[in-house]
Amino acid sequence: MRSNSVFSRLIVGIITLTVLTNIGCSLSVNDLNQKNGNTQKLHNSVLTIVDTTDLNNPSLSASIRLPFHVNANNSVFVVENLAYVTTQRRMHIIDVSIPQHPSYLTSLEFPEDIGKIFISSDQAVVASRQKIYLIDISQPSHLEIGFTTFLPDQKTIIDLDVRKDHIYVLGEYDSLYIFSVHHKHAKLVKADTLEKRCLLISPKHERHRVEQILSPVSRNMLGPLLENRGFLQFSRSKHQTVRSSSEFLALGNSEESKNATVSIKDACRIGEHRIRTGTADVYNVETKYKGHLSTTSTKTFKRQKPINVYALTLGEIQQIEPNQLSDTIEVDNNTYEGPITDFQIFGNLLYIVNGKGFFTIYRFASIEDPSIRGEVLSTIPLQTDSPISIAIGKNYTCVLSAQ
Repeated sequence: MRSNSVFSRLIVGIITLTVLTNIGCSLSVNDLNQKNGNTQKLHNSVLTIVDTTDLNNPSLSASIRLPFHVNANNSVFVVENLAYVTTQRRMHIIDVSIPQHPSYLTSLEFPEDIGKIFISSDQAVVASRQKIYLIDISQPSHLEIGFTTFLPDQKTIIDLDVRKDHIYVLGEYDSLYIFSVHHKHAKLVKADTLEKRCLLISPKHERHRVEQILSPVSRNMLGPLLENRGFLQFSRSKHQTVRSSSEFLALGNSEESKNATVSIKDACRIGEHRIRTGTADVYNVETKYKGHLSTTSTKTFKRQKPINVYALTLGEIQQIEPNQLSDTIEVDNNTYEGPITDFQIFGNLLYIVNGKGFFTIYRFASIEDPSIRGEVLSTIPLQTDSPISIAIGKNYTCVLSAQ
């Protein structure tokens, strides 16, 4: 009896260890599910190219199925018709100059999980939780990891942004580090501690200095907006997303899916002495999106299939037959709900993806011309309902999703 008891405890221990190991291995996938409001288990990734030549009628030009896992911090970045994509441990370069027929150029594997990617000149900047990697991309066919650096005391990297030849890193314990990039090396030039109340950060004209903004309605926002300095695109709030252009600041709030909003901040000079600033427009999922569906009398959606579908196999891209099944989505009170998973601004256009897999283009108002009213131009469902990151190109948008 004692022998059987010991054997039983051993079996229970092995099963428990196996379960815990599986939970640990799938943690990033579960985090992604929670972020997008989904419950299904996500596996590989897909890059979709959306044709936005006609803003009122976007369409899915092509998609590439990538046999690699993604995490919630992975991203896509577009420069000169090249899409730079990160998956869990790889960076990929895809030529999207012909959106209907993308071409897979190369990939580079990293020794650990990575997150965001930024492109500055002929270098890619990629971050993991502990390291910053610089990759020379001047010859895409010969990629290799170049310079690698840590934060002081090897602190954890929370987020980062890149502006020209400077890398701005948000570290743990309210720390901000600024690196200057020269000759393919990154040198730490400034370390600072952020104020507890700091919500936004704007680089000054001297790139190694920044301005801390304590409130989104603070008059300190005037300088960055009027001087076209922009804001760093990371946030210290868990539920806030920051996107910035030379003219506008966009603040996204996805704490609650029903109240998911993107607020557009703007400023302009009126004559020599007057300045107008404030919230130019607010995109609210509950009102703007629902109003668009009502105005257009949309009752159902067909989940779209890309014109061309490709799959990456053994480093080669091959065209495959798309799935012929097409889901019909009934428009109801739950269709438009879902957290905003990413958005970008381009001119006075807001490109949005949400956790229900919808891609929306919204034209927002500006303070300079109050006669222009914000309106939803179009909205379409993607072929996957787990979008992570989007990047804007000329007449197209790249969407990285889990599948």
